Amino acid sequence: RLGGGLVTRLRISISGILKGTTAILAVLTIIIAVAASLVLTGIDRQTEAIGNIWFQSSGLLKEMADQLSEFRVAEGYRALAQTGPERAAAEDLASEHRRSIADLESQYVSLMAGVDGAPSLVPFRLRWEQYQRAHDAWVASDTDGSRDSEAANASGLHELYVATDEGLDAIDESSQAAVKALHESVDVTVDRSATAMALAALAAAIAGALAFVGINRMVARPMAAITSALTRLARGERDVRVPELRREDEIGRLAQALEVFRANAAALERAHEETRAAQERADSLARHDALTGLPNRRVFAVELANALHSVGDGVAFSVMILDLDRFKPVNDLMGHAVGDLVLCEVADRLSDSLDKGSMVARLGGDEFAIVCQDGTGNGADAAIRTANKLLSAVRVPIRVGDSRVEVGASIGIAMAPRDGTDPNR
Repeated sequence: RLGGGLVTRLRISISGILKGTTAILAVLTIIIAVAASLVLTGIDRQTEAIGNIWFQSSGLLKEMADQLSEFRVAEGYRALAQTGPERAAAEDLASEHRRSIADLESQYVSLMAGVDGAPSLVPFRLRWEQYQRAHDAWVASDTDGSRDSEAANASGLHELYVATDEGLDAIDESSQAAVKALHESVDVTVDRSATAMALAALAAAIAGALAFVGINRMVARPMAAITSALTRLARGERDVRVPELRREDEIGRLAQALEVFRANAAALERAHEETRAAQERADSLARHDALTGLPNRRVFAVELANALHSVGDGVAFSVMILDLDRFKPVNDLMGHAVGDLVLCEVADRLSDSLDKGSMVARLGGDEFAIVCQDGTGNGADAAIRTANKLLSAVRVPIRVGDSRVEVGASIGIAMAPRDGTDPNR
């Protein structure tokens, strides 16, 4: 409890984690893409300004300088003209250059309108207007060509031309400086953009790495552990501990379902083992005497039939029926518990006295049956020796607590195939 309230555990499904991770990576990708687009747009605009505006403005200024130079050459033609028509032609050429300069001025002003840092044409215009006024004054005063000598006019007009041309040079230098500054600005923008993109890419890489580590810890490793547990269960192991049972997401539900499967498989295997054990016990009870553990009458009949079936191959054997003497008084005087103990002891002695390949069975009460293979070829003599050995074993006193119980036995012997081959006779 915290502040009197219950702290609720945050429950997020695997699908929610994957969707959230995908969304985060998608947002980062979009941010990087948008930022890159904006940066490239800014760079493109600045580059366009350099290419479409500043370079054009530089060309216009150069063209104006050329027209100014041509205007000065036209003045030279005017000064050297010998006739009126020649002077008029030179003046027309100068006027054409003046109009070209005016047109170039208009283009420059229109091009640079609204451009930050655009150099002003005012200084040039002031000098150019002063130069034009001086030119017009000279032309007006020299109607007959009497003032055409260089000594009379070249000095003043030339100085005005030089000053006007220097004004254009100053504007061009300012333009070049502005272009250089813009280039530097573009370089700074590119550097900053590259740094920002690198940082964004690094952030995306870190986010992706964290997402990979998180998904590996929350999904991949638990799934590998569950798969290992399922593989061991498939191999028949039942002491497998299913991991991730306490999780409350899809993996937890998968682990819980696997645990139910494991428990059911273990229960089914236990039931199968119990059924098999019960079946084995039932088979044993059906084939053996419950008290002594010897084969019962049914097994004896089957073994006797099998032995008689092998008689045709030249195999001889003997059948003995053994009854205990003085057994009824033991039951009557000492009780059935002692009688059962005596029967079990007799059964053990008979089994221990027989050779390998022979069988002793309890037919019921104090009656036992023995099938002995004749491996010596002596027939009846071998059977008599075996019978005497059995009788001697039975006659040995049996200790029951502080008492001794003595019983005897009577044995009947039949030889096969000499005495017959019918098990019922």
